Amino acid sequence: MLDRFIGRAEALGLPSSRLTLQGKASHQLFIASYRDIDIALDPYPYSGGLTTCEALYMGVPVITLAGDFFAARHSVSHLSNVGVEGCVATTPDEYIERALAMARDLPGLAALRARLRAQVLQSPLCDAPRFGKNLDDGLRFAWHEYCAVALSAAA
Repeated sequence: MLDRFIGRAEALGLPSSRLTLQGKASHQLFIASYRDIDIALDPYPYSGGLTTCEALYMGVPVITLAGDFFAARHSVSHLSNVGVEGCVATTPDEYIERALAMARDLPGLAALRARLRAQVLQSPLCDAPRFGKNLDDGLRFAWHEYCAVALSAAA
């Protein structure tokens, strides 16, 4: 599989000498590897969930392509909640354009990376009390709806 990936990259004009591919690692080593990443490219059509959150927390922006079903939109939700909607593309060409533009703007990339962890920590993504209240409200609503249906069925 690795050889196939390298072959596809080379066929698209990316020399294998520019690739750094890592195998299985402990979570600690995986998180530490974000120090070596400038920009994360979210896979499509199944976008990252936890990996997107970890990248953002580690100060690595993630470029994603918004899909049209739940599993293709996880990163869209996380990026929007953190306030980096500019990392969300709606077409494959726009995905490439956004990644290239970010890679070419080194001062902008450095500024984003410098503030990203604080932005994550201040976002709804890390607001446990807000999440708890919204979950409580949702569960109470569901319970009241269930009771209303049960009562009307019993009458």
